[in-house]
Amino acid sequence: MKIEEILNQVETLWQALEQTWDRATLENLHQKTHQLYREAGIAGKTRLSRLSRNLAIYLYQLIEKDIPQEAPLEQKVEINKQLFILKELVYPVVTAKPVLHHAPVVQVKAGPELDLPKPDGAEFTESNRLIVLIDSNKQEAEAVASNIGHFGYKVEVFPGPDGVIEFIENNRPGTIIIGTEVEKVDPVLFQNLNEKFSKKIPLIFLSNKGDGFSRLQAVKAGGDAYFIKPVDIRELIDKLDSLSTHSLPQAYRILIVDDSATAVTFHSIILQMAGMVTRVATDPEQLMQQLVEFAPDLILMDMYMPTGTGLELAAVIRQQPGYVSVPIVFLSGETNLQKQFQALQLGGDDFLTKPILGDHLVSVVTARVQRSRILRSYIERDSLTGLYNHTRIKEQLELEIIGSRRKNNNLVFAMLDIDYFKKVNDTYGHHIGDRVIKNLSRFLLNKLRRTDFIGRYGGEEFAIILPDISEENGFLVMNRIRDDFARFPHYILDTEFYTTFSCGLASFPLYGEANSLSRAADRALYEAKRTGRNRVMLAGPPVNERIVSPATPVKR
Repeated sequence: MKIEEILNQVETLWQALEQTWDRATLENLHQKTHQLYREAGIAGKTRLSRLSRNLAIYLYQLIEKDIPQEAPLEQKVEINKQLFILKELVYPVVTAKPVLHHAPVVQVKAGPELDLPKPDGAEFTESNRLIVLIDSNKQEAEAVASNIGHFGYKVEVFPGPDGVIEFIENNRPGTIIIGTEVEKVDPVLFQNLNEKFSKKIPLIFLSNKGDGFSRLQAVKAGGDAYFIKPVDIRELIDKLDSLSTHSLPQAYRILIVDDSATAVTFHSIILQMAGMVTRVATDPEQLMQQLVEFAPDLILMDMYMPTGTGLELAAVIRQQPGYVSVPIVFLSGETNLQKQFQALQLGGDDFLTKPILGDHLVSVVTARVQRSRILRSYIERDSLTGLYNHTRIKEQLELEIIGSRRKNNNLVFAMLDIDYFKKVNDTYGHHIGDRVIKNLSRFLLNKLRRTDFIGRYGGEEFAIILPDISEENGFLVMNRIRDDFARFPHYILDTEFYTTFSCGLASFPLYGEANSLSRAADRALYEAKRTGRNRVMLAGPPVNERIVSPATPVKR
């Protein structure tokens, strides 16, 4: 019997075993794999014979374990990996593959798929926003607690240590803030407390003293941060956020362009086991759709496919400005170095030769995505606030409209502008104006959902995308934020002042395209400014849509 026929029987048995796990089929699979080992040896195919023997031994070990129901996922991954390598040895470049433009889109993913994620490189665990504040000065404590509360933290105030330990033991806080001088704090108190928990509770000191001795004492007492009164709330919130919220790397999104079902299964499972999300495209038309909808971090592309080469598809991708920086890694049995160099010259970032070990694949993909995300953050982020910049938030609006149209969901687009911002700069200086902008950006990040998108549109103007929300609820959300921000104090030395913003809203599908949606929101913002500021206004229906230049410009 030919080696190809035996390998086909091996693959058929494995497919049956994946559907229904039973000992008899597993034993047949082991026998056929052992037959492949013998025939490959007779034919002089040393490597194929050795790898077939390895798989036969692995299967025999499974038989010995007598697994009653189903093999664990890691064992299935190992069998798929070894089968894939065997097939690549027998069919090194192109096998009898299906016609590409008739092949369906195959989606392989780990867990629930996130259709259009925030491409910021990180998502966050649920933070512990309970704060214990110990301060004998009631007025100062209430002021700090009120300001922190505006950013979504719940603050429990204690005038002294009495009752604190019992409260912390029953309600473990995310952070403890000490408002009294450090020399009045018993360091043993918190050392004993932290011994009861597996992880130390962060400790922040607020003090009237800025000398080195006081700071040293705070460190000895276990302090993680030290602020001089009056406290800059923005800096305190930044520190609270970093102490109470732990970032997790966002799952890498890998688009696999390949028409080989075996290769797709193998590479997808390997990447998923490493915590990545994969999707597969099998022809050029599907590829362009997946680029828009899936927004991949990296494209893993086969070099040879029936209706187009990987080089041709890479050229198509690179012709579009939005995808110039997306890493493309070619994966092929091609060993000709000249062709590999050509692939890199035409837009590829790396070339991997099949068969490839799973660890090597994960390592290369991880390194490329990490580098790409760092570079992308410099391009997409506003340097002052860390929010999306003007270009990126407009691109995200296009993507969100596509997603909302596909899922038949509503979407609200908001544009807001700080009122009388020029007066803030003229009165307090531009550095204080920058602080107000950062305060508002932090305020929005804490008040909005993680699925919302926030961008700095320019100057003191912001843009917000609220997916999957009705126009009425979008109005209520933004109006509540407006009201809260109007009561939030900004500080310069011992002086506090307040600012407000005006906001205009427009909704999808009332406005069906990104340009009309943003124009409508901008007109509503202008109307909010014209009619008194510090308010939220909805755009009217498109039938009334007009672009009118006012005779007297409104001061923003």
